[in-house]
Amino acid sequence: GILAIQCRLPPTLMPEDPKFVGFTAMNVYRLDPSHAEQEDTVVHPGHRNKGIGRWIKAVMIETLRAQRPMIDTIDTGNAAGNQAMLSINEQMGFRTRCAIADWQGEVSTALHALENR
Repeated sequence: GILAIQCRLPPTLMPEDPKFVGFTAMNVYRLDPSHAEQEDTVVHPGHRNKGIGRWIKAVMIETLRAQRPMIDTIDTGNAAGNQAMLSINEQMGFRTRCAIADWQGEVSTALHALENR
């Protein structure tokens, strides 16, 4: 597997919980110890626009750097429509590397399409 470090929410602290503010996750690749991927940075809607998303990302990167000083590259991604996180990523020095289309479909529609092939 690729996971070496990842932050997970305890089941009692989910976005519906009034104590939830935000979280992020970081993946470290065992086959490439100089590379990591930061994903799933989330801030509760009631706490947005206060700098928490940027702070969460920054703390995770600082922690990762202290624990894994060999990491020199971090990938991150977000939805094209999430202007707040795009702005945070740009402010932190991340640059667009590629654009990816994410597709979604209903299982029943896909099964129906396969039956009619």
